[in-house]
Amino acid sequence: MSTIPVNTSQNIMLDFELGSLGDRILGRLIDLAVVIAYVLIIIILISGFAMKGGPGASLLFILAALPIVFYDLVLEVFFNGQSIGKRAMNTRVVSMDGNRPTLGQFMIRWLFRLVDFTLTQSLCAVICVAVSKKHQRLGDMVAGTAVIKTRALASLQETLYVPVQEDYEVRFPEAAALKDADIQLIKEVLQHYNHSDNLLLLHNTAEKIRDTLHIQDHMDPSMFLHTIISDYNYLGSRG
Repeated sequence: MSTIPVNTSQNIMLDFELGSLGDRILGRLIDLAVVIAYVLIIIILISGFAMKGGPGASLLFILAALPIVFYDLVLEVFFNGQSIGKRAMNTRVVSMDGNRPTLGQFMIRWLFRLVDFTLTQSLCAVICVAVSKKHQRLGDMVAGTAVIKTRALASLQETLYVPVQEDYEVRFPEAAALKDADIQLIKEVLQHYNHSDNLLLLHNTAEKIRDTLHIQDHMDPSMFLHTIISDYNYLGSRG
């Protein structure tokens, strides 16, 4: 399984699984379905304007084309590296260093869609993702980006603020130094472990949390991470 390290706000590096060829193809098909549905709606509107002899039909056509052309770029820039298809497949675009891509990186991978998809009928993208070590299409290679798998985020109440008992005793007060984004990533690792039994990812995450917070203990990795979340919730509710 190919992975890439993702850096949190506390400089905790967690390994996330890269999106597979299947994930990317299905995400692409979902995006195409969204675009086709949009085009059909616009065609109906334009037909209505034309039948009424309205002079705005040409302008409507031009305005309709713009969202289609910039669909991927706009959504990925403003929705944390996710288009509708990527969100449905629980994947998103990240920089190869694990951080959020810059606007320049988003634009480069968007421009290379012309080669990856349009001119080669998606053949270039499929071959590149299938054979490249990091499952990158040509646009990703040039832009220095990759697509990772993430689990769908539940509500903040469900993921971050799990209720704890009033008489709860904090085991690791150092957990207060973490942030919501760090706890969310820990939750995602635990969810991933429950679905894949990836013990190595679980162990590495626990060790990185211990190193970052300067904690020395011999607790089971899963129990340790659950305890960190509970401690964080309790300390946050008393803050």
